Amino acid sequence: MTIDRPLASGACAVLSTLLCGTLNAEPAVYADQQAFAAALPSAPHVLDFDHMAPGTTIEDTATAGGITFSYDFEGLSMRVAHLYATTSSPNFLGTADGGKFHDGHNITQKFAPGSAILLYFISADTLEDRDIKD
Repeated sequence: MTIDRPLASGACAVLSTLLCGTLNAEPAVYADQQAFAAALPSAPHVLDFDHMAPGTTIEDTATAGGITFSYDFEGLSMRVAHLYATTSSPNFLGTADGGKFHDGHNITQKFAPGSAILLYFISADTLEDRDIKD
């Protein structure tokens, strides 16, 4: 018996979609942290980098607190820092370049399905529409 590979893989993709369905996520906006926390189905797990020493490097594809960070800043690394005021003193996640992310720095965060994520961005410059993309 001969199996046509493209046909077989296409059939598997269709079958898995029919059996498993598709997963979709939509961003939701909350007025404040309390409203966000109230909408969660269980107690939140917080990753605030305060348990890590300043200067700790988060390597590309490393996992911290259940979140896998992927990035390519052309040789620049992400690091825990405590150089500026932040929402959860004393530490925050920045880069090896003075703790700052710059225009064009793309970061992907992967976490377990069904997770909700709340991010704070502190910027010296005005953020424009689509500066932060989902």
